[in-house]
Amino acid sequence: NVFIGRGAVVVARANVAIGNDVQIAEYVTIRDQDHRIINNGNPLRDNGFDVDPVTIEDNVWIGAKATVTRGVAIKKNSIVGANSVVTSDVAENVVVGGCPARIIGNY
Repeated sequence: NVFIGRGAVVVARANVAIGNDVQIAEYVTIRDQDHRIINNGNPLRDNGFDVDPVTIEDNVWIGAKATVTRGVAIKKNSIVGANSVVTSDVAENVVVGGCPARIIGNY
C-alpha cells in the first residue's frame, strides 16, 4: 500500500526502508548517501560516499518535491510538507515543513 509519484527518486546505496501506507508525492528525492567531500587532490567523483540508512515508517505522507537526506528516520503518522528538506529525524504524529524542515503542526 505504498504510492510513489511520478519523477520521484529513491537512491539506496545501502538501505531505504519504506513502511506501509506511505504516500510519496511527485518529484520527491530520498537518498541514503552523499558524495564525500575531501580536498585530497583527487577528482571529487573519486572520493566515495558517506552512507546512512533512511527509514520511513507507516502512514507517512511526503509532499511534492520534498527531499529526505541520508540518516533520517520519519516516524509513523507524520506529514512532510511540499518542497521541504528533511535533514533530521521527524517525530510521530507531526507535520514538518521548510528548509530545513521543522515542526509546524500536529497530526
